[in-house]
Amino acid sequence: MADSTTNLDLISSSQASKEITANALFDAESPAALYGRRASTTANLTFGYYGGRLLIAGIPTAVVNGTVALTANATNYVVAARATGNVTASTANTNWNDTPNYMRLYAIVAGAASVTSYIDHRAFLVNDLTFSLGVDTGNALRVDQPSQSWARLATTALGNTSVNGVLTNTGNNITTFTGTANVTYHVQATGNGVIVHNASVTNVLQGAANITTAAGDTFDVEMLTTNTCYIKNYVRALKTTTGTFTVTGTGFTANPTGTAKYSIVNGVCFINLPFLTGTSNATTFILTGIPSECMPPAPGDQVDASVIFATDNGSAVYAGISNISGGAITLLVNGTTPWTNSGTKRLIGGMINYILF
Repeated sequence: MADSTTNLDLISSSQASKEITANALFDAESPAALYGRRASTTANLTFGYYGGRLLIAGIPTAVVNGTVALTANATNYVVAARATGNVTASTANTNWNDTPNYMRLYAIVAGAASVTSYIDHRAFLVNDLTFSLGVDTGNALRVDQPSQSWARLATTALGNTSVNGVLTNTGNNITTFTGTANVTYHVQATGNGVIVHNASVTNVLQGAANITTAAGDTFDVEMLTTNTCYIKNYVRALKTTTGTFTVTGTGFTANPTGTAKYSIVNGVCFINLPFLTGTSNATTFILTGIPSECMPPAPGDQVDASVIFATDNGSAVYAGISNISGGAITLLVNGTTPWTNSGTKRLIGGMINYILF
């Protein structure tokens, strides 16, 4: 973005050919238009959108201008699939709420023959989930240079025709990279394999240990000579696990249950909790039935980043996590105080999230 002293070529009130300057600005800022409403192809119950380039699995992928058909007399949820960039519209909110696999674009209210209102839900769509979590799924690949494939061999030759490419998976351990001295290669793995640290003093790896690659991981190979290098800037690909489970709240005269949903994204666990309420008979509020994949390796090994609205004997409070272990999450009032052992105890629902180590 421009600061108070801008670096952009702005339009002057006295200049000629204002449209040339304006169009040049629009051209430079076109990435921000990705999936934006295209007025020229939007009419009646047809919604038009702009294409552009979307980062998919580390590869800049072209999305063409397109349209989707809307359903009359309904709210239409327009989304783009993270895996393909394809746009769909539906009156069901299933994909809309499946944020690990779809990006929200527009919520559009349609009348009998035309759109009556719409809300733009786009937010920096270079597969936005990766940025909101601070995770990069493939920035080592550069859009301004061609890419190629390098065979995974004990001695993997990167050559001198391109510094951008993918490492194919043949199951061999890599003990040496060769390439052009003083050149940094930007590499994406396509499967599992091992890059061996300090084999014959040729590979010096980030973390000074062997690295097992997985599909979508990216890293840089900085060639010091033609056969010695540093492996650096290693970034794991985005990995997501989702599921549902039955959660039970204990500490009640009759313990309430409900269906919870979870997503684990690169070691961060998100749990959407249902509404749970009942008459309290204990100073504790423990959620049981938590899946093993949502458990940290050791009790207490997590960073809680949750605020869950609740009530305790008629008072509005929030529930904070005090412990996660043994398939259970212990909640305390405002994160520190025991619950009242009488009256209504209620979890209004919402999301808890914490980092797994």
